[in-house]
Amino acid sequence: MYSFNFQHPSRLDHTGEDSGVDTSGRSKGIPDTCLVCGALTRGMHFQVATCRACAAFFRRSVKAKKVYRCRRGNRNCDLTKPPNGKPICRFCRLQKCYKVGMRLENSNDDIPQVSSSSYSAGSSSSSSGSPQDSSYLRVVNGNRLERDVDKVVQEIKEFFKSNVRFGGIHVASAIHATPFQQLQYAFLKFREEMVPSGPIQPVTLYDKLLVYPFMEHYAKRSAQMMMCCDPFIYLPGEEKYKLFKHAWPLIHFIERQFSSCELFSYDINDFRFLLTDKLAIQADIAQVYMEGMSPEKAEELGKFCSPLRQGMFELITVPMKQLQLSQFEICYIIGLILFDTTEIKGLQEETKIVAEQILEQFSSELHNYYTYELKMPNYAARHAKLIRLISGSQQMCLKLCEYMVMAKVFDIFITNIYDSELIA
Repeated sequence: MYSFNFQHPSRLDHTGEDSGVDTSGRSKGIPDTCLVCGALTRGMHFQVATCRACAAFFRRSVKAKKVYRCRRGNRNCDLTKPPNGKPICRFCRLQKCYKVGMRLENSNDDIPQVSSSSYSAGSSSSSSGSPQDSSYLRVVNGNRLERDVDKVVQEIKEFFKSNVRFGGIHVASAIHATPFQQLQYAFLKFREEMVPSGPIQPVTLYDKLLVYPFMEHYAKRSAQMMMCCDPFIYLPGEEKYKLFKHAWPLIHFIERQFSSCELFSYDINDFRFLLTDKLAIQADIAQVYMEGMSPEKAEELGKFCSPLRQGMFELITVPMKQLQLSQFEICYIIGLILFDTTEIKGLQEETKIVAEQILEQFSSELHNYYTYELKMPNYAARHAKLIRLISGSQQMCLKLCEYMVMAKVFDIFITNIYDSELIA
C-alpha cells in the first residue's frame, strides 16, 4: 500500500472567490432564488439568476476545466438539500449550471476563451464541420482517400527516444507519486484538450474528413500522456513505440465513449457521441459526407459500415453506461491496456517484466480504491466487466480494419490510413 495520498486536481475546491458581475435585479423581475441550488439571490451571474456561491463555483470550474465525479453516482443529486456538514455534489452542480443556461459568452466576467485543441485540421466552426482547406485531406477518383501518416509516426518515434517526463505532477520533492497517480494526472490533462469545456450540439450530418486529422493529433497526445508515467519513460524507445502502437487505438475507443457519457448522458437510449474535440454526432441517425465523394457513394459506405456502429453499441456503449465508471476506473483500464504485453510481438524480456510489475501495482491501487474508498470488498464481478470493456475495444479495432479491407475489395471506399504503421 502506498503512503502518499495523491489528491486529484478536480477535488480541490476553494471558497470565497468572486464570480464577477452582480447586478441588483429584484426590481427587474429576476427570481429571488438561485436556479442552481435554490438559495437566495439578488442578481444575474453569467446571464442567469444564481447566487454568488454558484456563480463563483461555475467560474472556477469552467476556467480550470474541472472534471468532477458524482458524489452518489446517480448524476441526479438534489442540490437544494446538501448532506449534513458536506458541500453539495460538484458534478451535479456544474451540470445544473449548464442546464439553466449559464454561459461565459457575452459575460462581463474577464475569463478568456480557451481553444480546445491545437491541431490544425483546417476546419471551420460550422455545425457540419466542413474543412476550409480542402487540400489538407480529400477524396479523389470518387472513393479513394490517401493520407501519408509517416510524418506522424516519425514524430512519435523521435519523441519516444527521450527519457524525460512530459509534464508531471507538481508535488513537493520529498513526496513520490506512484505510476498510477502519474497516469491519473496525465489523463486529466489529456481530457482537458480532447473534450470540449462546455456544451456541444450533436449533428446528424458531418464531414468524415474532419475525423482523420483529429485522430493523428489524438495519437500524438496519447504518446505524451504515456510519457508522464515513469516506468514507461525509462523503457527503450523501440519498446515504447510497440506498447504505444498497440494501446492508443484501444484507448481511443474507451476514452471517446467515456467522455461521451460524461458530456451527455449515461442513458442507454441517448445516442449522442463525441467524435472530436469540436464535433459530436447523433450516432443512431448520423450520416457522413466527404468532399470528392458522391452522395450515393457516401450513403453506400454508411450502410456498409452500419454493423460497426451496432458493434460499438453492444461491446462498449451499453456496458460502459451500465457500469457508470469513475475516472479512477477509466485510468485503471488505460493502465491495463498500456502495459498489457500478451499480444505484442518482439518485446524484450525486460520490458515484459517491468510491465508485469506495474500491472500488479495498478491492481493493488484498484483494490485499495474499491475496498477503502468505495467500501466495496466484493468487486470481482465489476472488475470482470472492466476487463470485458478492453476485450470489446480490441474486437472493435479488429472489426474496423477488417471492414476497411472489405470496403477496398468491393470498391466502396479505398484508403491507406488503416494500412499505415500507425494503426496496422
